[in-house]
Amino acid sequence: MVLLIGTNDIGLARRSGQDAAAGVTAVVAKLKEKAPQARILLMAITPKGRGQDRVEAANKIICKLHDGKQVFYQDISAALRKTPGCIADRVGHLTSKGFEVWADEIRPTLKELME
Repeated sequence: MVLLIGTNDIGLARRSGQDAAAGVTAVVAKLKEKAPQARILLMAITPKGRGQDRVEAANKIICKLHDGKQVFYQDISAALRKTPGCIADRVGHLTSKGFEVWADEIRPTLKELME
């Protein structure tokens, strides 16, 4: 599974980083319960214009869900920031270019997890 959630919690709902992280943590726990054999690639919440401090706070919490067995955390923020035209809006939604960068960044990880 590839899981990218939390963007709207911070951007549209204006929740705190801690609240957004609590939601992500709850979803990961439910996925682990419902699909204990699955490997979960948990993506960092994408960067945005406003609310970046809340994104960073949330990512500092959710990165700790990485256990190297079932949950694997990956942050592609640097790649998205260095490639112009990846972020569509201040909320952090990706453009088609952003999705291309995302695919390129996670491809090696997915290949490794599927072996």
